[in-house]
Amino acid sequence: MDYIKILKRAWRMLWAYRALWIFGIILALTTASWESQFMYTFGGNDGANQQDRGTTIQIDPESDIGEQIEKAFEEEFKSGIEDLEKFIDEDLPIFPNGRKIINTLIAVASVIFVLFVAGMISRYVAETALIQMVNENEESGEKPTIKQGFRLGWSRASWRLFLIDLLFFLLVFSVILLLGGIGALVAVPLLAVGRAAQGIFGGVFAAGMIFLMVFFGFVGGAVLSLLKPFFRRVCVLDDMGVIESIRQGYAIVRKNFKETGIMWLIQVGISLVYPILNIPVVLLLSAAGVLLGGLLSLLTGGLSGWFWGGEPSIVWMISVGVVIFILVLAVPLTFLGGLRAVFQSSSWTLTFRELRTLKFLENGELPESESPEEK
Repeated sequence: MDYIKILKRAWRMLWAYRALWIFGIILALTTASWESQFMYTFGGNDGANQQDRGTTIQIDPESDIGEQIEKAFEEEFKSGIEDLEKFIDEDLPIFPNGRKIINTLIAVASVIFVLFVAGMISRYVAETALIQMVNENEESGEKPTIKQGFRLGWSRASWRLFLIDLLFFLLVFSVILLLGGIGALVAVPLLAVGRAAQGIFGGVFAAGMIFLMVFFGFVGGAVLSLLKPFFRRVCVLDDMGVIESIRQGYAIVRKNFKETGIMWLIQVGISLVYPILNIPVVLLLSAAGVLLGGLLSLLTGGLSGWFWGGEPSIVWMISVGVVIFILVLAVPLTFLGGLRAVFQSSSWTLTFRELRTLKFLENGELPESESPEEK
């Protein structure tokens, strides 16, 4: 596999196909992709039963897992709302403005929850759109517009990507929780005895379990960062379900471990080098942010004193300066993070297509299509 050719093609596509930038910026905003994503691990499991407050949720393996999870979340949410209303009406201690404080907290929590859900939806729609748009450009030479990209992203595939991530998140979390539980069950009684020998053994055992938890998280993150790009592209481009996407993606990596491993190392290198290359940019933006924020805060204070008289509000001036500084720093970094997200996503999609083409050639078949540059 020609890695340089793939990277060059992804680089040219980055600058020639600017509609991809919008979806890369959405990914940068929703996944903090301008930071290192090497340890990004997210996922879940398709467990048989879940129990909470005496309610049993039955998971039918023959039914659609997405609909079952959605229904379970809806039931749990309604139950939580009922418990909260009971607490406010019956159990809330009486103190001045108690209900107003609770209502304010509920309003703030609701806004945060809505923003979180909107961010999650936007993230998976953008990721699906990027994969589909790059693949469509390679298949036919056409460049789907931003509007068409959102249509491609708003699909069952984006929901399946979320379920894949949920699956592995719960799996990794369960293992770490299990290790932590074992460590606590063994170490705490030994430390509570108060004897030196037992205390030393309990401390060493607890340290060992913490090491195992960190090691598992690191190794699990590394393995998943290699496998997940292929899970995602099998899911989106081959229209596979959650379990089948995982199975097929793993098979691709296992049969092409050398090729996928080298591309993974290249992507890890990009993730490590990118923050270093950003240091001069961050320093320059920080200086510009301090200068511009300071000038605008002084201007704001002067204008407020001129129009309304009296001493300008120091708090208001500082707030304006801080907001300007954050905007000057965050907007360019988010844009650069979006470009990086586009480049890395395109590289993985092109790698997936290349491996699929190699598979056809090994079987004595012709690939369904070639990229526009190869025709």
